[in-house]
Amino acid sequence: MDDLELSYFQVIKRTLITYIIFLIVTFISFKVAFFHPEIASFWISSSIALAFSYTIGKKFWGAILIAVFLAKITVIFFNASDLLNYSFIALFQIVFIYLILFLTTKLNATPEQINDLKSFFKYLLITAVLLSGLGSQVFILFYSPTNSGGGENIGAYWLFSNAFANLTITISLTLYMKDIRDKNFFSISKYIETLIFFMVAIFITALNYSGDMKDAGEILLLFAGQIPLGIYSSLRLGFKNTLSFLFISSIIALYYSNGGYGPFAHLEMSDNTIQLFIYLFFYSIPFALLSLMIEAMGKIDKQKSEFLASVSHEIRSPIHTITSFLGLLKETADEENNPEMKDSIRAIDASTKRLLRTVNLLLDMTKIQMKTIQIYKEEIDLEVLIRQIVKYEHQPQAESKGLELTLNIESENNLINSDEYIVTQLLNNLLSNAVKYTKVGKIDVTLSNNSEGIPRVLITDTGIGMSKEFIDGLFKPFKREAQVYTKKYEGTGLGMALVKSYCELIGAKLNVTSYIGKGTTFAIDF
Repeated sequence: MDDLELSYFQVIKRTLITYIIFLIVTFISFKVAFFHPEIASFWISSSIALAFSYTIGKKFWGAILIAVFLAKITVIFFNASDLLNYSFIALFQIVFIYLILFLTTKLNATPEQINDLKSFFKYLLITAVLLSGLGSQVFILFYSPTNSGGGENIGAYWLFSNAFANLTITISLTLYMKDIRDKNFFSISKYIETLIFFMVAIFITALNYSGDMKDAGEILLLFAGQIPLGIYSSLRLGFKNTLSFLFISSIIALYYSNGGYGPFAHLEMSDNTIQLFIYLFFYSIPFALLSLMIEAMGKIDKQKSEFLASVSHEIRSPIHTITSFLGLLKETADEENNPEMKDSIRAIDASTKRLLRTVNLLLDMTKIQMKTIQIYKEEIDLEVLIRQIVKYEHQPQAESKGLELTLNIESENNLINSDEYIVTQLLNNLLSNAVKYTKVGKIDVTLSNNSEGIPRVLITDTGIGMSKEFIDGLFKPFKREAQVYTKKYEGTGLGMALVKSYCELIGAKLNVTSYIGKGTTFAIDF
């Protein structure tokens, strides 16, 4: 909701409502959570604080955070003797959350990133609710009326916890499943990777912070354990999951710090907390920034791909119009028997086909990068397809350069189950390169079976060849052999990158051997 839509009366009203909610939740966390009560209240009420702050508006974060702080102080007043000490801890927790929230939001320059942050807080809230329900289940198992000795209020607590657990677990799992059904959640493989990471991260973090850390070696182990986790999360799991990891690791650090463990356990309680928060702050910021930058770079690449796809579509439409009119001009030139017009039309036709091929390469590359290319597998007779490609696509071009292009069929089992468009583009790219980079000699296309009986296509030319060093980077986009590829060999450098991508899409295996000045052989096993 926009800040301008709320009056100050509405802000005060919502702050009071939020305060009451936090008060109830914090009391519940003290009663039913299995962990240290201050950590439990921090986990639950802080999560809800972050989620609620977005419903009210960025200008009123302060009011919400004050409500959380007051709720904590109210509960502490009735549950703890050291009011000043716990108040100080609660205040630092709120300030720490506010700084992280403020910095990450300021760094987010786009609405998409703001939405990502909102989604993170939503999942954080759902997870907190789920953990609250699981905590209540622990209470139910260990403190049931039958095995607890029947305390004064145990029956009421048990009934309340049972209802609370069932409700919270049901709500949180329903929200998770809704997002999975609506495809707003992780992909399955990414979800498994993320789940494994968090299991390992929680174990290592607990191991790191549970020691006394009285010497430099144990502190070094802390950095050796935490820094790789932060780097992996930033590089692989994105901004939301990195924030989740940093948040959870901070919770674990606070839990063990309150128990007298961790890097600053030798200090007084208040100094311990201050030093720990300073450490967590400076530990968290670099990884939050790194994950943000990586996501920003990914979004820039996506926008670039979308732009190229849009431009390519815009260019392709007029090219088809030009091609249609060229057909009419050819008929006119044939009727008038005008050699000069025929030569001009051939030149225009060749340039148009080259431009259309470049546009198609760009479109395919953007589709592959954006993972929007569709695979339609069907039974294909590879012999029929190769004959058509060689005869109609590349034979005329080879003959115009004085090259011999031959097709050899050495196998009978030539049926494959694959995508015809991708196979056609794959073979077209390889044959186009063979014709382009062969000055004199011949090009042989052989269809056979490998040792396992799988159809194999060999494309061998007597062209300029490639160095061994260049072959190692052959399939990178826009890569060209600087020593032998001069301006007379026009091209985008996308063809071989697409060849590799095509093979990966249909599960084909590609091998290449080449020698400078002798030629190149490509082998594709389908």
